[in-house]
Amino acid sequence: DGLVDIMLQESIGLLDTTDLGAFWLLDESTNEFKLMSVHNNDETICEIRCDIDAIAVARCCSVTDLFVLQPRDYSIFMVHSGVIDAALVVAIRIEGKLTALLALVNKRGSGQFDPNMLQALGRLQIHAVSAVSKARMLEVLKTQNTRLEQTSFTDQLTGLSNRRHLIKHIDNDLVLCTRKYESAKSSGQQPQNSDMVFMIIDIDHFKMVNDTYGHNAGDTLLRQFSGLLRSVFRETDFIVRWGGEEFMVVVRFCERQDAAVLAERFRLLVEQTAFEIGNDIVLHKTCSIGFSCF
Repeated sequence: DGLVDIMLQESIGLLDTTDLGAFWLLDESTNEFKLMSVHNNDETICEIRCDIDAIAVARCCSVTDLFVLQPRDYSIFMVHSGVIDAALVVAIRIEGKLTALLALVNKRGSGQFDPNMLQALGRLQIHAVSAVSKARMLEVLKTQNTRLEQTSFTDQLTGLSNRRHLIKHIDNDLVLCTRKYESAKSSGQQPQNSDMVFMIIDIDHFKMVNDTYGHNAGDTLLRQFSGLLRSVFRETDFIVRWGGEEFMVVVRFCERQDAAVLAERFRLLVEQTAFEIGNDIVLHKTCSIGFSCF
């Protein structure tokens, strides 16, 4: 964002009569141009459109990368376009693909753009390409880092959260839970949906499955067991593979008197489930659950 703002300010500085400037970047996921930065977006001049049609823009940009708009094209980029004297657009291409747009506007009474200044603006376009390339690279790195972080917080076998995810987030929940209780106490009320229930769930005699049917069968059972956890507990709860056949569930912001009922509901579901582990083998398993409330 900082690079974009600087580039926009430099462009406006080159054309000292410019009253309004805007910069759009192509969102490749939607193929739409999104407004990233704007200078003096004043309705008395004309209002810059936030989203602009990629097809219409491509048609305008098909001939040259620096072009003075015709009045018929103003409406693509601007609202209330009847109050301006001149508008131009700099098309920024990365590896031949239209990637970003820079628009500059003179309001009525400011006149046309100086041709000499347009040449200087063309030179600025080279720097704009570099800036947009860097911005794109940073965007890709940010996305990759987000995915990497998500992977590091996920158990690869079951797709559940792992210990690292719980450790990172649990302190904030405990602080909020304590605050809810303190607030209720100070007002003389009973706290509502303010408890945390910690459950440890263990699949009974799981080692026998691995020893008898092999580790692939054990992995299949663990994945099916994880599906049962997701079906009973909420998406907002922490459902964690603690290790091996042990799981931890943190039921967030609930009523502690419901804990035993919830634990029994899951225990009974496991007992009634037929686990298909391959080769037409079906197992019936049980689990043990311990819980504590905070």
